This record gives sequence, C-alpha cells and structure tokens, in this order.
Amino acid sequence: MNTTTAWTSLRLRHLRAFVFSRRIIPLFKGTLAYIIVLVLISSPRFDALTAWPVNFQNAIIPTLVAGTGQSIGACAQGSLLVLLGVAVGSLNFAILASLAKWTIVQGIVFAFSVYWLSYFKAGDERLFIVFLTGILMGFDGVIISKNNNNQFLPKFLLADSASYLFGLAVAILVNVLVFPTTSEKELREML
Repeated sequence: MNTTTAWTSLRLRHLRAFVFSRRIIPLFKGTLAYIIVLVLISSPRFDALTAWPVNFQNAIIPTLVAGTGQSIGACAQGSLLVLLGVAVGSLNFAILASLAKWTIVQGIVFAFSVYWLSYFKAGDERLFIVFLTGILMGFDGVIISKNNNNQFLPKFLLADSASYLFGLAVAILVNVLVFPTTSEKELREML
C-alpha cells in the first residue's frame, strides 16, 4: 500500500471518529449560530428593523466571541463580557463622535482609548472581547461622525449597540437550545 494512501486512510478514520464524537458539538453550535446570523442579516426583510441596515454586520462578532460552542456557564461569562464591551464601546463611540469637530483631539482621545483598553486586555486575556468591541464601536463613532458633517448621531449608536446585542441573543439561544452542556464533568474532575 502506498504511503499517501495509508496517510489518507488514517486521516479519514480520524475525521470519522471526530464527526461521530461529542467533540463535534461545539463546532456544530458555533457554525449554526454563525449561519443563522448571516442568513438573517442578509435577508431584505431584516433591513426594515433599522435605518442603518449595514450595522447588522456587527452581529457576527458576538456570535464568534461569546462562546457559543462552550458550556452554558462559559457562554454566560462570555455574554457578560460582550455586554461590558458594548457598554465601553458605546461610551467610546459617544465621546469620539462628540469630538468630531476637533479632528486632532479626536485622534488623541482614540489613541488614548486604544492604549487603555489594550492595557487592560494585556492583564487578562478574557478581556479581549471587551477590547475588540470597545475599539470597533469607537472606530464606528469616528467614521460615522466624519461622514455626517461632524455630528454625533445617537440613533446610529443605538443601532450599532442593537446589532451587537442581536448577535449576542443568537449566540445565547443557540447555546441554550441546541445540545446544552454544563461543566459538571470538568468540575467533578477538578474536585
């Protein structure tokens, strides 16, 4: 038997063992949540929910980082971090959009916010979600205020926050309704 054929056969056996094991559940749950969000935000009927339908592309981020494929407790922890990130990002958005008339000051404040968010993220890797959401929403505040005659648009901030919360809702629902798992086994092994 050829070495390439043997290698391919071995890889196929490993793939089959993975697909028919419990290890496929996190991958399945994450993929399902991602597909649900992509289908919904691509739907023309979904555009009527907000004046800025392009904002719904942000719903993908919480779906990926909230821990959809993990246990319910880990997803709850990731969800709380996403909520904290949306709160920090909303504050960042409001401050930066309000400073739109003063471009230099806006740039300095944005650099300062990136520095402090990355400083806290460096202390704890779990805060990556807060860092990512805070920076992305702050950047949205800069771009949107520049594109709208240097004005702060509270309705855009609301739509931006709603898109993150929509993605978070999909992640939580998929985690709880599709093959819900707990960390009971891991906790028993640790004790």
